[in-house]
Amino acid sequence: MTGLIPCAIHLFGLFFIPESPRWLAKTGRRKDFEEALQKLRGENADISQETAEIQEYIETLERLPKAKFLDMFERRYARSVIIGVGLMVGKQLGGINGISFYASNILEQAGFSAALGTILYAIIQVVVTGLIATVIDKTGRKPLLLVSATGLVIGSLLIAISFYLKVHVLALESVPCLAAAGIFLFIAAFSAGMGAIPWVVMSEIFPINIKGVAGGLATLVNWSGAWIVSYTFNYLMGWNSYGTFVIYAGVNALTIVFITMVVPETKGRTLEEIHEAINNFPEQRVSTSVDLLVYEACNDIVESLISLERKSFKEKKGKKKRKYGIEPGDVGKDSAETVLMDQTAHVKKLRTTLYLLKTLRTQPQLSRTS
Repeated sequence: MTGLIPCAIHLFGLFFIPESPRWLAKTGRRKDFEEALQKLRGENADISQETAEIQEYIETLERLPKAKFLDMFERRYARSVIIGVGLMVGKQLGGINGISFYASNILEQAGFSAALGTILYAIIQVVVTGLIATVIDKTGRKPLLLVSATGLVIGSLLIAISFYLKVHVLALESVPCLAAAGIFLFIAAFSAGMGAIPWVVMSEIFPINIKGVAGGLATLVNWSGAWIVSYTFNYLMGWNSYGTFVIYAGVNALTIVFITMVVPETKGRTLEEIHEAINNFPEQRVSTSVDLLVYEACNDIVESLISLERKSFKEKKGKKKRKYGIEPGDVGKDSAETVLMDQTAHVKKLRTTLYLLKTLRTQPQLSRTS
């Protein structure tokens, strides 16, 4: 019955969560979108530029086909998916569920009081999670992830050393302290970063058109990893107690490398800036500049065409008026005015195409063939 209390609090809190401004913009609720964004940024904040950027971004995505599951594996989304899925893999395969579910058994085998250990475990988890929630936007996501993963490595190694000493009957008096210290450090480090921040990063890195399917994939990987660790923990402990935690330490060490090399810092950046930074691979940066130059040059051509057509229309209209004595409103459908209207429509289509070129310039195959 006590388990119903957190669920009830969670359900009650859902009524106070505001809608996402970008979702409101996507569904065409402009007024609600602006109100939600203003509420998030503060009453005195100037949201005009951000509003325009979000609208522009949404309009571009609306021109694209609806995202399917296989679309996530296209080159332009590859890095976003790798980051989201990679963080979930590192989070779960680092051993959190094995240590969390069997903490009392681990402490008992090491000779530490299971009752005292589980109480301290829960206190540390709650306190550290609360503290980190207050500083995550000041310190940034990536530093906390690196500190967290480093703590997981050290905690795993401490537990491994305690079991190694026990198995080889060495310094038995230090075994309980080492095991307890390792578990408490492990849960503190996990709560400081790898527990919650992968979910935060996942909500920021996926473009809105694949957010649903990509988020679903990352969640599936997360809980699949949780099941794997929970299922295999007892088998690994039966095979080699200290070797189990050495494996977890190795996985967490690889997670440090992954975070350092792949995961970007998202603090203080809009979602549009994050997506642009993530999708600009090193080999695409030169082609991106070329695409921008092409866009600017083509836009200049469009402006010139419009200017020439207007000038041409005025001249033709003036000649007709002088020659036949007709007023501008009398010009027929086949006149220069109709031609100009048709050409203006084509120009608008060209502008839309050029805008898509600017926005979707992260397609590497386009730059290679151009």
